[in-house]
Amino acid sequence: MYYRGAAAAIVVYDISNQASFTRAKKWVQELQAQGNQNTVVALAGNKADLLEAREVQIEEAKTYAQENGLFFMETSAKTATNVNDIFYEIGESTFYCLLGCWFLDRKSLSRSAVHHYLAPPFAP
Repeated sequence: MYYRGAAAAIVVYDISNQASFTRAKKWVQELQAQGNQNTVVALAGNKADLLEAREVQIEEAKTYAQENGLFFMETSAKTATNVNDIFYEIGESTFYCLLGCWFLDRKSLSRSAVHHYLAPPFAP
């Protein structure tokens, strides 16, 4: 995985395969340990069109995402469900993060002040 200098990353797992969710968690740990602390990370549960084959429950993934500061969405590449939406949200989050860093560099604002004024609507 190449992520040096990445502003954003999407870690994708297959909702019909528990082992893929376990591997996705390892990639998230790798990003958190080795990546830029300002990298916006999304967790995407793909194959949302295969509900009858689901092995990873949505609450399990949501909880994991919340505990690790990730944006979460289930998607389907087959039906295009939420594919555009996840890229839109990543772009918006990256914009806010980069804008916040710009303010920090130029205005010496605290991170909490930047978060207060620039936080995207889904921020915790």
